[in-house]
Amino acid sequence: MAVTSSALDHRILRVLLKMNKYNLLCILYCSFGAFFYGYDSGLTTSIIGYPEFITYFNFNATTLGALGSAYYAGNFAGSLVNLWLPDKVGRLKTVQIAAVISIVGAGMQTGAHSLGVLLAGRAIGGIACGIIVSLCPLYASEISPPHVRGRVGGLYK
Repeated sequence: MAVTSSALDHRILRVLLKMNKYNLLCILYCSFGAFFYGYDSGLTTSIIGYPEFITYFNFNATTLGALGSAYYAGNFAGSLVNLWLPDKVGRLKTVQIAAVISIVGAGMQTGAHSLGVLLAGRAIGGIACGIIVSLCPLYASEISPPHVRGRVGGLYK
């Protein structure tokens, strides 16, 4: 028997009503991690389409590749940070640290006057994103009530 959209909506609503406000707010807070990754990578891909941006930084195929690679290298490094930092300082504190790192990286990218600063900002932003993207679904699953834990972790992305 097929599940209708309406029946699915009612099941999700029942699950959400069984959670307390704190759990729900924490899970919503963590869900911004998925938004962060999509926004950060999507914004850059749209900006590199502007001829003024390419001209200002004198981009060629190699430096455009470096722009993307710096971000994903930072993502990798940020994911490795999650091997020890969340256990040392706590998951919520690690998300907060990553948010500060992200602000620094975004500031560097926004105010970059040279390609080096732009690439460093991309790498720093990538570190923050690597931390957040791999830690938020874990944290959201851990703080969820047992009856929705699997759904919360699985629906993150």
